[in-house]
Amino acid sequence: MSEHCETCGSVTSKYWHKLTPGLVQALVKAYMRVCEKGENVVHKNELELDHSEYGNFQKLRFHALIARYKRDGIAQRSTWLITKRGARFLKGDYEVPARVQTFRNAVVAHSDIMVDLTRVMKSDPYWEGYEDFAHKHNIEFPDGEDTQDVQTIKTVKKKKGKEYCPSCEEQLKITYDEKFNKFLVCPRCGHRKV
Repeated sequence: MSEHCETCGSVTSKYWHKLTPGLVQALVKAYMRVCEKGENVVHKNELELDHSEYGNFQKLRFHALIARYKRDGIAQRSTWLITKRGARFLKGDYEVPARVQTFRNAVVAHSDIMVDLTRVMKSDPYWEGYEDFAHKHNIEFPDGEDTQDVQTIKTVKKKKGKEYCPSCEEQLKITYDEKFNKFLVCPRCGHRKV
């Protein structure tokens, strides 16, 4: 669990971040885009990253494999460049710490274990998941009969008066047409229920 400062309430926990094959795959996409452009600057939206890659891409900076792109000394939002260390790592010429520890978005420690590209790509897990997070923070997640499956949770929600789309199971939202007639619409697929 996260620890908080008694005075200001800010998070005081430190977190370890492992260099995973998923992170390296995102770095490869950035490297390929940089090579296509012929310029070492890439906006995260240009990379065609999947959901996990997009959400974790910035963790590559903790390993010093990417850095924020600055124009006139000002960091540009979601714009990155690949560091020399990142390029050497992708070529197999460089080893980096397998894990780094961060505190308030800054690296404060490195693991003693060094890894190269081949070793990372052969490692597990592909992405750090809930199990890794739980292990690091001594959290127990219930399993078996103690947990409700997704269908049970949706049934409970439906019993509380909420309605769901029959095609994509997204919760329907109340909206009005131009004559102020009330109806329900699915925000995901557009299904309408009058």
